[in-house]
Amino acid sequence: MKTSNSPKQGKPSRSTNIIDNKLSQARNLEKKLSQQLATSLSDEEKSSKLRIQLCELFSDILLSDTLIGYNQDITGRMWRSCFYGRIGELRSKIGREKGKHRKLCKSLEMENRKSQASQQELKNRKERIEKLEKSLKMFLSEAIVLYQFLIDKYHDMIISVVPPDSEKSPSFPRDKDGTVPTLFKLYIHLGDLQRYLSSYSAAESSYTSATLLAPAKGNPYNQLAVVAQLKDAGGTHPLPAISLYWYCRSLLANDSFDTSRSNIERLFALNKEWVDKFVDVPKNSHSDPDKLNIETSRKTKSQSSREFLALFVEVHGYLFRMIQKPETHSDSKQDLCVQMMEKLNLLKTKFHKLLSESAFSDALLLKLVCILSFSLWNSLDHTLNSKQNVSAHEPLPTKSKECHAQVVFLSYTFLLQCGTTLSILSRQSLEKGLAKKNAPIKVIRLFTPFLVLFEFVSSLKQHPGLNEILKNAAYKAQYSAEYNAFAEARAEFSASLEQFVSITSDSDLITLLDDAKDDGQMSVEQMPHDYKLLIGYAPFTPFIKFTAESEFITRDQAASVLGLTKSLSQGSVSLHRPSSQGSKSSCSKTSLTSTGIGGLNPEVEVKLKLMRFIANFSMDDVEYLDTIIPKFDGDEDKFNTQIDFVQNEEKSQSENLDDMNDLDKEMDAVVYKPSLSGGPLLVPNSFFKSADASDEHAANDRPEHDFDANQGGD
Repeated sequence: MKTSNSPKQGKPSRSTNIIDNKLSQARNLEKKLSQQLATSLSDEEKSSKLRIQLCELFSDILLSDTLIGYNQDITGRMWRSCFYGRIGELRSKIGREKGKHRKLCKSLEMENRKSQASQQELKNRKERIEKLEKSLKMFLSEAIVLYQFLIDKYHDMIISVVPPDSEKSPSFPRDKDGTVPTLFKLYIHLGDLQRYLSSYSAAESSYTSATLLAPAKGNPYNQLAVVAQLKDAGGTHPLPAISLYWYCRSLLANDSFDTSRSNIERLFALNKEWVDKFVDVPKNSHSDPDKLNIETSRKTKSQSSREFLALFVEVHGYLFRMIQKPETHSDSKQDLCVQMMEKLNLLKTKFHKLLSESAFSDALLLKLVCILSFSLWNSLDHTLNSKQNVSAHEPLPTKSKECHAQVVFLSYTFLLQCGTTLSILSRQSLEKGLAKKNAPIKVIRLFTPFLVLFEFVSSLKQHPGLNEILKNAAYKAQYSAEYNAFAEARAEFSASLEQFVSITSDSDLITLLDDAKDDGQMSVEQMPHDYKLLIGYAPFTPFIKFTAESEFITRDQAASVLGLTKSLSQGSVSLHRPSSQGSKSSCSKTSLTSTGIGGLNPEVEVKLKLMRFIANFSMDDVEYLDTIIPKFDGDEDKFNTQIDFVQNEEKSQSENLDDMNDLDKEMDAVVYKPSLSGGPLLVPNSFFKSADASDEHAANDRPEHDFDANQGGD
């Protein structure tokens, strides 16, 4: 007998009555467990039985009706009642026993007691610790089995093609609207369990899956940052850049996770301790780059890389604190600016040297670009918020305003310096590829981080707060020099790219590039894989756009990003992670198809990224930006005259831009149309008008930052 998707009003269905009964039982068991744990002499055996009963009830509800499960916060209630409380209890006991063990060892050592009784006391204490750790490990392992089971079942639901009310599929819930949000929480809690068990790689995988289901939520990014710090806790040096990247993602997610703010401050403090202890920073090294290169060459590439990353994080720590507490930095504004410029010049030289030696992967460099954008975006955000939050009777403190502007200038200058280096070395990589005339270009080293940085800079050109600060006489000369160096480097890259387009025999690619007029927007399925991983990061939303009806992606999108496929022969679901190797392909119209979570074929990805660059780059754009910040040739008076002229012409420039925008709306755009072969095709809009248009991470051993972000269930 069929069960209706939605019960008739006034006559609840049998399945609804069953679920309501289970919810009532669960509430009673939660109350009993709470009362049991509140007693001074809690019976662990009784508490364990109550937890087991609750787990069974909660699991049944989650697998029977995902919408009710989500609305009733069953995942959060199961986590708090059945797992988090017991885990916290065991970890606290282990921590206390280890503390007593250390205290006893120290006492016996001071008293020089080596009697048999003393040794037996130490042995007993150690055995208690081992017993507790064994209990915790077993508890975590059993919990992981349950969560993995539930996740597997939810994978089945996501790709099930059988209607939920079908007689052939009685095991599936009758309503699946809460499937993706519940799966998101299950992944977060599974990651927490794996982190407590020190299975850091597994925890990273679970948290990453959660980010894919809700790219704009900051919680899983914070958890990834915690895991990154835990993985490094036993090392002799910090590798803080990865942790900083994840904290940036968490704080600047569209739905930010504010707890990351205190975590990131601890990260900066720990990193500075390491830098002060292990890194010998040469004084005034910015004025003698040759000497610095000699010193760097004497060190191993690995050591130099570690030092650079630590110094990189230290600089962003300074910028972060200058924004958070401007009153502690504003009194020595000029000296501090000079000191920061020295640090930036030191890093710029190290950066160029290390990139020339291929010290960093493109994936790591992309993370560094995100960190660069974080410091600028964070400073701009505070500057605008300060203006908006101060009333007319309470003007913004001048010192705070100057400090904010200073951070904007320093952040943007460093961003441009890194962008120039990336552009120069990326062009060299492209030219090496062009030298191999008979081999297709599947990789352009450094191009992806350069492209993302370039698109970010382009998206800022109309930012009112940025333009106002950069026209200040205190910053314009330095900024102008850095900006024009960046503009020239990207123009040189573009010139080399024209050679690539001219020698390729791929007429379809040429057509695509010629028809890309606006911002190269593309669907999520056709978006380069590196770009997919940046969805939901606020600084990049102007050019990595993702339109969603809710904070979670749809079931179809979840199946795609998780790489879920269904075996027709066995009816089971398998999870396929991205392959590092893509199949060979030319850029014909039929080759522009997605290959799952791994993105597109390498050759196609390169071509699509090149398309994005060309779509965002034109000499008209460069000339317009150069008129806003003219080149500085050393003549201050002449430069000031140029700036004044530009300010007088702002209105007419704005009118011209409006005219250009109106014109762009009428020009052809790159869009997607369905393909008869199964995948969407990237084609110019004009194709729709053609004849074929009808085809459609032990308690006291943990770092201070290993807090439990999910004790509230989310």
